[in-house]
Amino acid sequence: MVELTLDRSWSRPGDGTVALGGSPLVLFRLTPGGVAVAEALESGRPLPTGHERLTDRLLAAGAVHPAVTPSIDGPADVTVVIPVKDEDPERLAGLVASLRR
Repeated sequence: MVELTLDRSWSRPGDGTVALGGSPLVLFRLTPGGVAVAEALESGRPLPTGHERLTDRLLAAGAVHPAVTPSIDGPADVTVVIPVKDEDPERLAGLVASLRR
């Protein structure tokens, strides 16, 4: 399962039965089950069963995002793409050498 993180636009004003978030800003009316999903997202607890319908809508609106866990162990785990066209070969060689440092 993918972990989710709240967008910085996220808020649940008032009694917590609505949520605002995303870009452009979207208002979500929450059922009691939706409130439980929102509370789990806010607290970092596991999401309740049946959360997918709401979390898919929140993802599509940009109100939540997949959490990214860096897993880089070393230089072999990094790919660098250098888009060049008609570049000076010496300048390009210098750039590549600087990446090795």
